[in-house]
Amino acid sequence: MSLATCDDNIPWAASVFFVADDAFNLYFLSGESSRHSQNIATNPSVAVTINKDHSDWFSISGLQIEGCVSISPAQERERVLALYLSKFPNLSRLRDNPSNEQEKLIVDRLLASQFYQIAPRHQVYDVINETIEANEIPPEKWYPKGHMPVLVREWPLSKDIEIPNPFAAPPE
Repeated sequence: MSLATCDDNIPWAASVFFVADDAFNLYFLSGESSRHSQNIATNPSVAVTINKDHSDWFSISGLQIEGCVSISPAQERERVLALYLSKFPNLSRLRDNPSNEQEKLIVDRLLASQFYQIAPRHQVYDVINETIEANEIPPEKWYPKGHMPVLVREWPLSKDIEIPNPFAAPPE
């Protein structure tokens, strides 16, 4: 995920590893001393993009999201960490059995880092910059060929709403 922050009218973008829960809350891990974390401390408004690289322009799909970031509550850390370790299983091995000093350093930084939560605003944009509003697009248009699957509701999303995988192939 690409995370864009801004401080003192100076923009910054960083690539971060992220997870999403069932309600499509987005979480990423970062040290408080990183530039994007410092920017978030003074200006929590962010923009993110989630996409795969493609060589075929007709295959491009992704999400563009505006939101507000906060440090995830301490009582959520274990749940979010479990999501993270599920998505990135090599981190479990690294945490449980680092094989060298560099891996030990990575584990120390991982354990000292904060999880940040992105609360998306009420809109999500598709890859061609058209605003998609809740209930504005009929279901037959959710998966236009060459575009991403998106159904947007008011945030926070309820648990019964299914968010399609933005990287899945659209149905024929």
